[in-house]
Amino acid sequence: MNKFAAVFIITLIMGSVGPCFAQSAKTVDIKGDAGTLSVSVPSGWADDDFGPPFGGNDPYGVKVYKGKADEMTDLFYAPAVNVSVYPKGEMFNKNMSKEKFTNASDLASVQLGNYTWKGYTGVFDDYPTSVLWAEQGANIIEARIDLETRKGKITLNDADVQLIIKSITLK
Repeated sequence: MNKFAAVFIITLIMGSVGPCFAQSAKTVDIKGDAGTLSVSVPSGWADDDFGPPFGGNDPYGVKVYKGKADEMTDLFYAPAVNVSVYPKGEMFNKNMSKEKFTNASDLASVQLGNYTWKGYTGVFDDYPTSVLWAEQGANIIEARIDLETRKGKITLNDADVQLIIKSITLK
């Protein structure tokens, strides 16, 4: 076998086997008044985008949850990263304010992806939850992480959670 054929066969094999070992993710884009929110959805996770409850385009976002898109119980009960965009003048997710958490504590600011994230963690509705937020122009991007639910647990340090948060962009 000549060198060219050997290199071609190795390249073909690596091209078909290599992706099996890489962490794959799809990107979800949601459009709203503030621009397009983009978030990566890792393999083994699903997404459900949402708009404002009473019309208009704000707030809007996406729920990225560990589970299957066709499992309704996963949508409602699986660990998740809920990403929302709010106008800066409005209080972001009033229902998730720090005062409503038990044992709430501040998290150190951290640079992940395009943003410096601030936040807190504690127990909300009997489950461990963290809330992170970052500012971009006239908007606030919020990432609420449901760390423990009826269907499982995740942590802020999990590779998939880090991938989701690092991927968040508002264009």
